[in-house]
Amino acid sequence: PLRLGQVLINLANNAVKFTNQGRITIRVDQVHRNSERVELRFAVSDSGIGISEEALATLFQAFNQADASTTRRYGGTGLGLTICKRLVELMGGDIQVESELGRGSTFSFNTVFGLGAEKEAPAYEIPAALKGMPVLVVDDETMVQEFLRLNLESFGFKVTCLASGEEALVELREADQQGRPYGLILVDWQMPGMDGVETCRQVQASSHLSQTPAMIMVTGHGRQEVVQQIDELGIDGYLFKPVSRLPLYDTIMAALGQEGPGGIARAPASSSLADISGARILVAEDNEVNQQVAKEMLEGWQLQVTVANNGREAVEMVSNSPFDLVFMDIQMPEMDGLTACQEIRSRETGATQMTIIAMTAHAMVGDREKSLAAGMDDHITKPLDPEELQAILLKWIRPVSRETPAHLVRPKPAGQVEPTLPELPGIDVEDGLRRMAGNVGTYRRILLKFAENQASAARDIQQALDDDDQERALLLAHTVKGVAANISAKELQQAGLELEAAIKEGGEDVRGLLRVVDEELNQVLTVIAGLAEDGEKGDSQGTLSGPEHLVPLFQELLSLLEDNDTAANLCLENIMEKMPGVERRGQLAKLGKSIGDYDFDAALEQSHELLAALHLLLPGEHHDS
Repeated sequence: PLRLGQVLINLANNAVKFTNQGRITIRVDQVHRNSERVELRFAVSDSGIGISEEALATLFQAFNQADASTTRRYGGTGLGLTICKRLVELMGGDIQVESELGRGSTFSFNTVFGLGAEKEAPAYEIPAALKGMPVLVVDDETMVQEFLRLNLESFGFKVTCLASGEEALVELREADQQGRPYGLILVDWQMPGMDGVETCRQVQASSHLSQTPAMIMVTGHGRQEVVQQIDELGIDGYLFKPVSRLPLYDTIMAALGQEGPGGIARAPASSSLADISGARILVAEDNEVNQQVAKEMLEGWQLQVTVANNGREAVEMVSNSPFDLVFMDIQMPEMDGLTACQEIRSRETGATQMTIIAMTAHAMVGDREKSLAAGMDDHITKPLDPEELQAILLKWIRPVSRETPAHLVRPKPAGQVEPTLPELPGIDVEDGLRRMAGNVGTYRRILLKFAENQASAARDIQQALDDDDQERALLLAHTVKGVAANISAKELQQAGLELEAAIKEGGEDVRGLLRVVDEELNQVLTVIAGLAEDGEKGDSQGTLSGPEHLVPLFQELLSLLEDNDTAANLCLENIMEKMPGVERRGQLAKLGKSIGDYDFDAALEQSHELLAALHLLLPGEHHDS
């Protein structure tokens, strides 16, 4: 499973990288089977840029891509395909590619597996009264239609599939006239012609229907926008592509007013982040950069965040304090996330359960099933995507009245000029800012934290390899890959992914891949160092003018620091926003670092120094750094 998973992940990553529009299909077909073994054919197809006939000849050679411009534009070393070829050969197969420039590519391979013991699939029973109920699926993608049809029929529904909203309105009307009204309709949000929102709106307004079916929106786009439109229309539920079986079942049962698994009816989803303001969130995560990313995202949405450094801490925190939701990383020291979840579940009593969401870098369906089997309620992958994170929060946190602590409410001053970041080679600044909801200050702090924590990563991996400590080398490579993804250093992320795979498989290319990681890491560290240097230059030229209005903010900061409250970071950010032109002042940077390192004593001392400087400085005078 490990080898197969790595091959499919590599091929899928390539397909995503080279396909700006269109689709990617991962297909598995049974070729031959007997009583002991089965031969399967795997194919990953895309509709992307394709590969020329000349380039196909050298495609599987190490450090080769289609041409030099491919590397410059899309990044990567081409080693992923070399690794795929080697792994497939180790499994007794051979990888093949069919491609045409501008028309996409298909990578395929056959391999033989032993048959395991049959495992009974989990039962998804619907109430007897719903069996045979007509359900309409409206989606212009035939593959999505087929997936939904197969699953809905396995639940016991009678399913009709159509490709457009216009067809759906006609079918609903005719079915109603014939005495076979639909009880449920699943509608794709984005379709040519009449989209899902307009289709649902017209169904609700139709005077030709004796009853309005329950409606579920299915989409792969604009999660927050979809949630807002659902709230406005009063639609019964929503699903995000790719749809998997358990969420499909749960959402249908909730839309039809039925109980979910275990007889516990799921609470209605919240419709906006304002509904869950003040909710208490526990983030169990061992990596500092990942902690900071999650914490700043969540606090930016006015949620109260507590951080646990490992599973054992998370279990104790949950035992001692109530949380509205727990994000649980899977790979952690002392106690991993799956074990921690099982421990929390074993201590729970009564019908009320803590909502626990698996938070992991693993995106395979099997990983999600393992998380659910351990007692998790849902699954989100890293690096965290703001829209996916919001969707999870709105899905699972109940919209009840909560008090939002004052330090989380930070209205932006009118006329505030947004700071900007320069172009940073090796880092996708636009994507990084999107992940930080556009917050330049937050993103900059995370970049600096990355540089601080990962400066010696390549040397540390080299040392682990020299010590023949494969487990540590693997963990370090995994960390580089994960934190690079969080700051959107995509070439470094890909290099880390390929290195991690090679270490895991004991490949001969490990040293060469480590050199690639070292080169990519050095580029990222260099541009971040330049960013910090620019800040220091700004320090020497900046002035602290008009300090009187900042004194109350510093007084609040001191109060938070005295309480060892990490909300001091948000308060410091508010101070920086009110000091245009000097947000990178050395003293402020040191103060921010102390808070980020939870060194509240040092932060208190630095705050007093800054407050004293503000009192002494008069308008028109310059501050000498």
